[in-house]
Amino acid sequence: MRLTKSQLRNLIREAIGAELKSGGAGKGPTALDLDIFSKPAAEPEPDKTRALDKELDDTPAEYTGATRHFFWLSSPPSAALTAANKEAKLWEKGELLSDARKKKLRRSYMLEGDKEAYKVLKKYWDHTGTKRWHQHSRTDSEGKKKQGTAWSAAFVSWCMSHSDGEGPKWDISINHQNPSVGGYLHKAWERRKAVEKNPEKYVGQTLYIAFSGKEIIGNNKSNKFSTIKSAAQIPTKENNISPGDVIGIRQSGGGIHMDIYAGGGKKIGGNTYNGQGVANTSGLQPAKLQAITDVIKRVKILKKVEQKMAGDGQSTVV
Repeated sequence: MRLTKSQLRNLIREAIGAELKSGGAGKGPTALDLDIFSKPAAEPEPDKTRALDKELDDTPAEYTGATRHFFWLSSPPSAALTAANKEAKLWEKGELLSDARKKKLRRSYMLEGDKEAYKVLKKYWDHTGTKRWHQHSRTDSEGKKKQGTAWSAAFVSWCMSHSDGEGPKWDISINHQNPSVGGYLHKAWERRKAVEKNPEKYVGQTLYIAFSGKEIIGNNKSNKFSTIKSAAQIPTKENNISPGDVIGIRQSGGGIHMDIYAGGGKKIGGNTYNGQGVANTSGLQPAKLQAITDVIKRVKILKKVEQKMAGDGQSTVV
């Protein structure tokens, strides 16, 4: 004989009631325990993230990463990286210093105050169009040392512009982030904001745009000065840093020095250190990726991310 659900509930109630009257059960079930028989148990809430992952069938066949609004593919600027490596060797190996000069100076590398460095610095500054600059540690006619002009942004601009023929032109600037002088980091964050707002307008275009270390390296580093709030930045699950990316560590006041990532955990910059830890020069030095807050990448915008959101409010695509 088959029992209906209602009959089964009644039989269980009767059995429990009889046991309670006879004192056979120790404490016995509570009213809350008995209530589970008066209505069916609620169905568990489905796993939203997993369900949404299955729905994301519009993911490009090949892509490097995605923000909340667009998929992107990394497009490393190879010519810029080649130029940076050549400059690092020029400074670090002292290629413009004669053997006699190296012997006299008791070093093999070139420093920004060396007379041989003047024409090298000049080519960086000429590229920016800036005429008002001074070489570091130069002595004027009165025997006083002039205060030199920081040339790190001019160095990065000179190197990165070597890839202009491969795609978008680099935002040449004498400053890394200051908007009043067209800082390239400022422009890269503004460009990122524009793409986030209307990704379909930029589909198919290759652009230099800014990301946080959290988004590219996965180091949980971002900053309050970016145009994309930290809460809206999706942490990467993979390290997507590429040789040719321009990287920097933002200071609490907003200032930043930027270098070119050379690969292998090394970076190349100007007006900075060489591999021997000597300042006021250029060369390969540790990149310190776990501290990086800002990354400028050359990327191709692939397509808009459909807004299918996970339970925590973040896009499920990473």
